[in-house]
Amino acid sequence: MRKMLFAVAFFTISTISFAKKVVLPEGTIIKMRLIENVDTRLAQSGDLVRFEVLEDVKVKKKIVIEKGSIAYGRLSTASHGRLLSKSNLSLTIEYVRAVDDHNVKLNYQASQNHPTKKGIVKSVLHRQITLHKGSEFEPFVSKDTKIKV
Repeated sequence: MRKMLFAVAFFTISTISFAKKVVLPEGTIIKMRLIENVDTRLAQSGDLVRFEVLEDVKVKKKIVIEKGSIAYGRLSTASHGRLLSKSNLSLTIEYVRAVDDHNVKLNYQASQNHPTKKGIVKSVLHRQITLHKGSEFEPFVSKDTKIKV
């Protein structure tokens, strides 16, 4: 019995000590798609928004974020315009879980259609705004992140 406990303890310690860490570099793009529709008629500021990672993310041929992993964001602003007021919708993509169960912080790159560095913003006069399920996004890793593989 004592030999068995020693073997289990040795195996556990050796497994922990041999786990390698790689660095997922800042700026790494992670392709993902929206899992559900988001629209200004039903959405509220603070609502959780979920995304699905579209392909494995690798560092030195090791998978650090698996295809199908769920990424999370939040609605910063969600209001439905009436008469002469505007509908507004803004969200941020905040993090995705790595293979070692740690969160990797994300940012969303600015573009002409989405003019902020940290999120997506849309504003339309008295109309509903909808981001459709399956819409693709390419947020990036906000800082170098060590991940056990």
